[in-house]
This record gives sequence, structure tokens and C-alpha cells, in this order.
Amino acid sequence: MKKNLCLITFVIMILISVSCSEKKLPTSPVMEIETFPSVAGTSYIYVLTFGQSNSITGMKKSIIFSKVNNNPNDGLVSIYQPQLDSVIYQGNTLVDTSYFRKTSSGVFYFIDTTGISQLVPDTLRSLLAVDTESRALFFPLSINQTWPVYQIDIKIGGLPIFSPLKAYGKVLESNKVEFVLRNSKIISDVFKIEYNLEIQLSPEGQVEKQTAIAYFAVGIGFIKWEGNSSVANLVRGSSLVYPNDNVLEELTSYNIP
Repeated sequence: MKKNLCLITFVIMILISVSCSEKKLPTSPVMEIETFPSVAGTSYIYVLTFGQSNSITGMKKSIIFSKVNNNPNDGLVSIYQPQLDSVIYQGNTLVDTSYFRKTSSGVFYFIDTTGISQLVPDTLRSLLAVDTESRALFFPLSINQTWPVYQIDIKIGGLPIFSPLKAYGKVLESNKVEFVLRNSKIISDVFKIEYNLEIQLSPEGQVEKQTAIAYFAVGIGFIKWEGNSSVANLVRGSSLVYPNDNVLEELTSYNIP
């Protein structure tokens, strides 16, 4: 089992490693909404806890930047916004840039899949159908709502016959929570979302399931994550490698210009 978990983590990290120059991108987004803040300069600070016993603590800062395209040949055209994440723990510093886009129907994170070719024989690559984005949020959010987040299919004759990797989200509950923004109190709807990742390395093989729980506040963003770090990374298009598979991430402050 331990070897399988190591292989699963290795596969996921290859899929979400950031290499942005060779991807074919989806169509342009439709009209944006402010349910998910994306103004340049929006920032968040989180306290992190890795592991459940003998835990390690740290801090994470996330900053959102404007849509840019410095290199005309760069695969990441201006439909995406960069998000810079910096993590500090026990003298270590981790830095990662993810890319997201927002539409009236949800929030999508870019997933680089070039590394998957290293794991698949040439004879099978033409049978793969691989998502190039994760769908982190599906608007409008409502209790018991479910949606596909990410999936890899093996197809024959254009029909999927096997999905070695698939992730989906479900809204478990919704509550009104009070926050303080610029010394003013605001009340926001907070949705508790369960993200499940299922990995099955062969049609006859055992399904490995990993889970992360997120709390999303309308008009603010993600305020808490807890559970498997690989699942959280896949949902958010991140390649951060933490010292433990289990992570607790809690918002301590934020600024929306």
C-alpha cells in the first residue's frame, strides 16, 4: 500500500508541475463575476499545519496578479491570471505560481499535463483524453451540488472505457459567517466543499481514494483547507510539495483592493 501511495503522489505531481509553454488552451472566458475575487493585488495569509501528530507549522502568502502575456509564444495567453504562493516553514521557503481563469459558471486552474507522456507508452498516448484544467468551483454553489473537477480517460473509438484518475467536488453545507474587511464587518455565505480524488491504475485494480475539504466564502475566496495536500494541489493547479500529505490551511488575514 505504501508503494502505491508513493506512486500516486508521483503521478499527481507530474500532472500538475508548472510548464506553461506547450499547452493548447480552452476558449476565452465569458463575463466575470466577483464571487471569486481576482483583482490584481488581492492577497491572503494562511497559517499551515502539516501532519496530525508531531505536526509542523508554517505560513503561506498568496498574491493575485493581472492577466499578462510577456512572451507572444507562451502557451499561457492572457485569459489566465497568475497567483504566486509562498510558503515558509522550519527555515524552508517554497514558491509556486499557478494560473486560473474565472467565468460566470466557475473558476478553473491550468493543469500542465506534458509530464504524463513520460508515464504512458507511445502506443497508448493516442487513447488518452486528459483535462487541461481543473474546475475548482461551479457557480452558483448550492448544497448537495456535485461536479467533475478533473479527469483522465482512456478512450477507444472515441468512447471512454476506463478512467485511471478522476476528481469531483460536492457542496456539503452552507453557513453565514461574519468577517472583518477594512475595519468593517461583513457577512458572507461560506460553503463547505468536499473534493474527492479516485486513482485506479488498472481496470481490475483497487481504487485509491483521497479527500480534501475546503471552505469557500463568497466574495472573499478559500478561507480554509484540510485533508490530503495532493488533492488540494490538483484542485488549485499547484505543485507545492509539503513535508506531510496531511495539511490544514487556515486564513488569518486578507486584502482585496
